[in-house]
Amino acid sequence: MDFLSSEQVQGALHISRPTLYLWVRQGKLKAQRAGRALLFREEDVRALVRPAGAAKEQPRMSREEALALLRNRQGTGTVLLPYTREELYERHPPGQ
Repeated sequence: MDFLSSEQVQGALHISRPTLYLWVRQGKLKAQRAGRALLFREEDVRALVRPAGAAKEQPRMSREEALALLRNRQGTGTVLLPYTREELYERHPPGQ
């Protein structure tokens, strides 16, 4: 079982120190104390990067499909988004 330091976890997840400590307080990431330092299990960090059962990236539509979609939507006043509202919140949760 390998452990990572706070600095290593921050670098791997591309987050700041306050965000790391917030995630620990929220229980999103488990930590163990070693004196004043926090240590993190490598498995826990990897699970956070790609959660088990995470959906794979969906294939993108072709250029022709995108142009046909735009042609069909012109003049309708509809805002085109690449994702549904639910998918957008899944990918970018509010407050992060």
